[in-house]
Amino acid sequence: SSLESPRELLEVLLAREGISLTPAAELAARSKRPPQEVAALLDSLESSGRARRLGAQDRWIHVDALEGALEQLTAAVTQWFEAHSHRGVVESLELKRATSLEQALFSALLEEAARRGTLELRPGGLVAPAGRRQRPCGSRELR
Repeated sequence: SSLESPRELLEVLLAREGISLTPAAELAARSKRPPQEVAALLDSLESSGRARRLGAQDRWIHVDALEGALEQLTAAVTQWFEAHSHRGVVESLELKRATSLEQALFSALLEEAARRGTLELRPGGLVAPAGRRQRPCGSRELR
């Protein structure tokens, strides 16, 4: 089954990467297409809701993989707070350990979850589910 277009090929390549951030330059090399063309194709995939640029660098993820990764992050947050229901926040390092995702992807997912309003990122690398109340003053939240 041959792929009909360079755009389709790029989407398939991105989907095959799974839950990871792939540099545009790597996608250009794999698709044997000029970087400028790949950049335009990625922008087209993004505007049609099939790909997302995440993080500080020009790194991309397929939307299906993004949703799967966000589900992993949500599950880790839910499990942590079920086990520590007395806590108002969790250190992002704890969540990183629980998900075992690559650091750049993990950081980008935290930002994406915050952008979507499902998590709150707080100073000092702390994370809370949106709307979760801080412990009252005088309680020992941090070590």
